[in-house]
Amino acid sequence: VAAHLVAAGVPPRLLELHLASAACETPDAADIADAKPLIGALSETATLYALPCSRSAPGLASRLYLIESGEIGGMTPLIFAGFSERLGWYGVDVLFDVAYDPQSRRLEGRGADDHGCPFRGRWTFADTAFRLDALSAGTACGAGATDWKDVYPPR
Repeated sequence: VAAHLVAAGVPPRLLELHLASAACETPDAADIADAKPLIGALSETATLYALPCSRSAPGLASRLYLIESGEIGGMTPLIFAGFSERLGWYGVDVLFDVAYDPQSRRLEGRGADDHGCPFRGRWTFADTAFRLDALSAGTACGAGATDWKDVYPPR
């Protein structure tokens, strides 16, 4: 199972952790079997992994993990800030269409609450964690076009 992810550089122990999540499809599922993991250096000892979780109308959903190989080390599933007018601030463990720039250590992605109220955000890895730089929330929920409202930083 998921030999293509291991071949792309995903450590087997991380793949085991990812497969333990009931929220994600198996990596060999037809709609994500061709999806590549995102792997990026965060520091000399930390690496970001975004593993395909599912694909739907909003795009490719990925769960993100940090593997630290330094003195303490470890694997950590990452949680990111999300926002909707309905819920306010909340945490999400899946982002859509993730992009990462290793030079700036900046991550971009989108998400939605359980009613389809979208947000898009930008985070920068600082020392040991991702810091929220900017977040916009959709002014409408569900499928279709939406206007965006900047919610962080506060204006």
